[in-house]
Amino acid sequence: MAGRKRERLAERRKAMGLSQERLAEAVGVDTSTVARWERGETEPQAVHRPRLAEALKVSVETVGELLTGTGPSTARTAPAYFAPYGLAELPSGTDEPADDLAAPTYAWGALRTLEDLAVFLRSDMLTRRDILAASVTMAAGKALTEPVASWLNTAPGGLPASDGHGLGRIGMSAVEGIERTVRYLVASDYAVGGGLLREAAAGHLKYAVDLAQYASYSSAVGARLLTVIADLAGRVGWMSHDAGMVGPAQRYAWYGLQAAHEAGTEKAQLLAVRALDHLAEYAWAAGHLDTARRLYGLALDQIPDDPHRFNAVRASRRCSLAKVLGGMGSSHSADVDRNVSVSFDLCRKAEADQPASWLADCFPVTCGPSANAELESEAATAYHSLAREDARFATRAQRHARQALERRSDGFTRSRVFDQVMLARTGLRAGELDQACRDGQEAIRMAAAVSDSQRLRTRLAQFMEDTEQHQREPAVRELREELRAASAWSL
Repeated sequence: MAGRKRERLAERRKAMGLSQERLAEAVGVDTSTVARWERGETEPQAVHRPRLAEALKVSVETVGELLTGTGPSTARTAPAYFAPYGLAELPSGTDEPADDLAAPTYAWGALRTLEDLAVFLRSDMLTRRDILAASVTMAAGKALTEPVASWLNTAPGGLPASDGHGLGRIGMSAVEGIERTVRYLVASDYAVGGGLLREAAAGHLKYAVDLAQYASYSSAVGARLLTVIADLAGRVGWMSHDAGMVGPAQRYAWYGLQAAHEAGTEKAQLLAVRALDHLAEYAWAAGHLDTARRLYGLALDQIPDDPHRFNAVRASRRCSLAKVLGGMGSSHSADVDRNVSVSFDLCRKAEADQPASWLADCFPVTCGPSANAELESEAATAYHSLAREDARFATRAQRHARQALERRSDGFTRSRVFDQVMLARTGLRAGELDQACRDGQEAIRMAAAVSDSQRLRTRLAQFMEDTEQHQREPAVRELREELRAASAWSL
């Protein structure tokens, strides 16, 4: 078998939920050694085979069968890990990711979540952004939503107190320091875009995960540390989304959801809502509308059932659901109207909510000073989508887009540019070409302040597509030339 890939050995490893690195640690060899075993370049020595059998949960004799390709397949005897995340084939001649990036949709405990997140972080930090983005695929449909819906009802196990494995003891002050850094990274992300900050946030997440794995702490500190890890994983996912890294964005959101669910604190429960919200947003952006609708529904279900709290969070999810329904066509216009109306009613109700000091940190757009602006923005997107089939919705979309821009607070530079682009697009849809061109020119000017956002380049590209049917108009031709000159995206 030397020189031939041992596919059954790799299949068994993956079925057990093990990466090459984790299998190597269990056996006591280098990761490269496991890789050579699977490629058929070398044989495991006799001294390693008992530990290899133990890690793979098979007999030593079965290990021999896995190496030679004889005997029945053992993959189906493994635990029922569900793996929707696959690996795209990498271009020849490029650096492969440092690890097997497939991750199971399975209700792990906190320690297992941390272990797998640590492995993925190392792969992220050792792999070029373009290679990582091409290597991690996105899941959608029932393959994603049904397992999530099933295990969200399982009881969280939490992160137990730790005696440490090489690092000293940490207290609440160490976790508070991480939280302060998260707030800084989030503020910078909203100002300049997530692409430039993504690597910094990933590095800080790795630091937090290392503390959770190797430091000594009490159970109370562990719960708060796991909560901030859930927060950071979600932030790295969102920054990955902003940078156009769809697969990694979904993966980090998934780890954030796992960590939040296991932490079991009230703040973590709201972070789980946010993770579901992010997963829905990624699905919507990729055109998986049924998946997005289901995930937004799950997010609403996870909000604590208290009529005097978290109404701003409910409001945002309702308006996001309206956005998805708008994309599904004019047959859903009544549902769009209903969800938009409910969202604004909830936002008004939220003014009398019992405050939670951490809520605006978790949802700076939804629960901060720009809460109304975000609802207006989502409503504008919903009605703009409906206007593709029924032009009567264009005026409503334009009104909401204008309100979003007027109500947006300082510090949300990227969101203001999105609002301005939507105002220009709704103007085109409403037939107000001259005003739309002026609004579009202002969007180009504002976009220069956002340094690295693939989402913004995508919005501008969509705007360019909108102008195509009007390109014979002199003002529109001039606008298209300005868009090209600005090099806002690769034409």
